[in-house]
Amino acid sequence: MSGRPLDRVFLFIAGLTVLPSTGCGDPLRDSLPRSAPPRSTADTVWEGVPVLVADTLWRFPSGVTVPSRLRGAIEYIGRIDANGGPYVVASGVECSGCDASLSVLLQAVGDTVGFLGRDTKGWYVYPGPIRNYETDSLLLVSRLFWGECREVGVPGLLQFATEYDSMGARHRDVFRSTEVRDGRLVDDSVMASPPDTLVVRGAVSRGACREIPPREQAAGF
Repeated sequence: MSGRPLDRVFLFIAGLTVLPSTGCGDPLRDSLPRSAPPRSTADTVWEGVPVLVADTLWRFPSGVTVPSRLRGAIEYIGRIDANGGPYVVASGVECSGCDASLSVLLQAVGDTVGFLGRDTKGWYVYPGPIRNYETDSLLLVSRLFWGECREVGVPGLLQFATEYDSMGARHRDVFRSTEVRDGRLVDDSVMASPPDTLVVRGAVSRGACREIPPREQAAGF
């Protein structure tokens, strides 16, 4: 994907529902508990933590390999088991040697081709604060969860994000999810209401949902 660094950042949240801040129950400020990774029931060939081979290929302990659609700074986060085969959750950048922001991708093991772009399902900016590298002002703050976070038996990714204006003032809250339903990825980029944080909190406490640790990044205009 081409464009300026900040353009790439906001492609992740383009088209999301704008929800007014109520001043209470802010999901970004609620302290959700951290816990163990989601439980796994995958076939044994997908068990264990894979190693990265030649920068773009995941190899599981069984010897099975999965090409990654990410192309640089790749890190394995975990695996989601669902109908249609397992899904790999990983972080990285979409191009080798470029200045793109770090991102997170939910990828089916059979989905190994094609460029990452605006319409790519399961692709998110990496959680944490993103600052303007020239002024140090906030541009975006997000949190990202994976597993069965909103509904039992329906795994995926769930994002809470807040955008800031050019003066560093809070502008709007956005929410997004990508879930595995009927063996395919389904994006919910137009949430009618914020996700129920009590449901997410309960899923985290049960070990069905886990938050991806945030990192601070910088971007420019």
